Amino acid sequence: MRRTPSGPDAAPESALARLLEVESRLEAMLDEARRQADVTLYEARVRAGARLGALAAELAAADAELSVALAAQAARRIAEEQEALARVRSRYDAVDARGVEALAAWVLEQVLESVGREAP
Repeated sequence: MRRTPSGPDAAPESALARLLEVESRLEAMLDEARRQADVTLYEARVRAGARLGALAAELAAADAELSVALAAQAARRIAEEQEALARVRSRYDAVDARGVEALAAWVLEQVLESVGREAP
């Protein structure tokens, strides 16, 4: 059997009590949701920090690898240029005084021919 309220104000007080109880439960749910959100954010920040560290390590490794490759390439290129310079230098070192005079005469002849072609 259902009990009837004992007075005229019993129904509004009962409804108010239920509203307060619902409000209290909703506040508790909201507090729990906020706590869970804080935990989720904290965990996400921890994972992001770890990933940032991993990415920094990967970048450092790639940078080191590229630096080694570029240094080897530069050393190889320098060696090639030094070899080319040595070959050119040996050709000039092999030219004696007679060769220098012959080369000078040839250059002078080329200049005079060039001037002769340009003259009116």
